[in-house]
Amino acid sequence: GCLGEILVQGCPCARDGGCGHGCAGNPGNPLQGGFAGLVKTAADEWPQVTCRALDVAASEFFRGDRYVFPKSGLAPKTSAQMIAMYRRWVDRYPIVSIEDGLAEDDWAGWKLLTGALGRRCWLVGDYLFVTRTERLARGIAEGSANAILIKLNQVGTVTETLETVRMAQRAGFGVIIS
Repeated sequence: GCLGEILVQGCPCARDGGCGHGCAGNPGNPLQGGFAGLVKTAADEWPQVTCRALDVAASEFFRGDRYVFPKSGLAPKTSAQMIAMYRRWVDRYPIVSIEDGLAEDDWAGWKLLTGALGRRCWLVGDYLFVTRTERLARGIAEGSANAILIKLNQVGTVTETLETVRMAQRAGFGVIIS
């Protein structure tokens, strides 16, 4: 069948244009089961045209100096453990992008993540940079991330947004406009 049919088969909300947390699958391994299982089915049928991009939103489950997963039963993880997990996933799956893989203020972790995976996939800062030139300048200087998600509504003016885009491009960052 076609990709749309496969997705709707296991996630009826895909018919209306998107799936959210209701199709997330196994919280212990979000790359298996649920919606991810359907994506794998599609990838098996069309390997030349499918890849995976994750939006982890890690700031949402960062507490103190650990990433916590209360609903999954997983032990809390350090930044290094999160990076090791992502490395295993990138080794196993065709992941091209990890957005917000670590918390927005985990600068040391982002530098480690970029060193570990920055040549293999985009490491997208959304919460990390929030379309702000000051935060992007710090990320560039520290080697944190290699791509930015640009949202016009995160800054005050179109001019500020364009300045951020130009800064990212000059640094060789990937730029995603939302």
